[in-house]
Amino acid sequence: MVSGAEPCITGNEEHIMVEIQCAPQIYFIERVLTYVARLINALSDKGKKWNFNLPKIYSLNILDFTFEEAMKPAGIELKKVDPNKYISKVQLIDCETKELFYSKLTLSVGERSRTMSCRVFQRNGMM
Repeated sequence: MVSGAEPCITGNEEHIMVEIQCAPQIYFIERVLTYVARLINALSDKGKKWNFNLPKIYSLNILDFTFEEAMKPAGIELKKVDPNKYISKVQLIDCETKELFYSKLTLSVGERSRTMSCRVFQRNGMM
């Protein structure tokens, strides 16, 4: 259906894309957004009635690197506000009011920490 990560579908018709990325990639977020955009396009019922009532879409991404490590080769310096924060939940919000603008799209990204890495998954037979 979608090139890239193939989604799982829950009993509530929610679409969940899961990816474990072991090697740093400079444009990782752009790739995630491309996969999500492809899924949205594939789910859009085109034709005379154009139905864009989309299901909830979740993209869960587990990384064995930090964004700082990934961006460094491109000369892009990233500094975290909280160096102990390694899980991010991203949704579309109104930048002025900080209110949720769209609730049907959630990106969750877990960056490598001292306790989480792809090697842990590999040792436990999860990869």
